[in-house]
Amino acid sequence: MASTGHSAAGEPRPVEVVCFGVITPCIVVAVEQFPQHNTGALITGWGEFIYDDAAIVAGLLRGWQIPSGLIGTALGDDRRGREVVRQLREVGVQGEFRLAPDLETPLEIDVSDPSGARTYFWRREREILDTLDSVDLSLLEGTRMLYVDWYDGDHP
Repeated sequence: MASTGHSAAGEPRPVEVVCFGVITPCIVVAVEQFPQHNTGALITGWGEFIYDDAAIVAGLLRGWQIPSGLIGTALGDDRRGREVVRQLREVGVQGEFRLAPDLETPLEIDVSDPSGARTYFWRREREILDTLDSVDLSLLEGTRMLYVDWYDGDHP
C-alpha cells in the first residue's frame, strides 16, 4: 500500500515520489555583475524560496500535480522555520515537518548574475544534519520513487 497524505479536501492521496534531504530557506539576490572585493553592487532583484534540491523537487512535483512527500531535516521553531512549514503545507508537499525549539533554522544566501553564475553563503550545522537520524521513514512505504539529495559527506 502506498504512503498517504491528504488532499486539500482531506481525502487520502498516495505519494508517488518521496524526496530526502536538507531543508533550507534561501534568499537569492540578483546583481548585474559581482562586485570587487570589499565593495558593493546594486541589487536588480531578489526572492525567497525553500532550498536544497530535495525540497525544490518536492515543490516542483506538486506544481505538476504529482503527489510528493519530503523527508528532511528539522527546522528551528522560529519565524523562518514556521514559514517554511507553512509554505510546504500550502503547496501540498506531504511529510512530517519538525520544528525544534533548540535549533535555529539554517539560512542560505545566493548572489547571482545574469549569466547564472552564483556565489552562496550558508549555515550547515552538524546538529541540523543530525536530525535526519530520527526521521520517520514511513512515507517511503509503497512509494514509486525516492529522490535523495546529499552533499554533506559521510554521516555516521
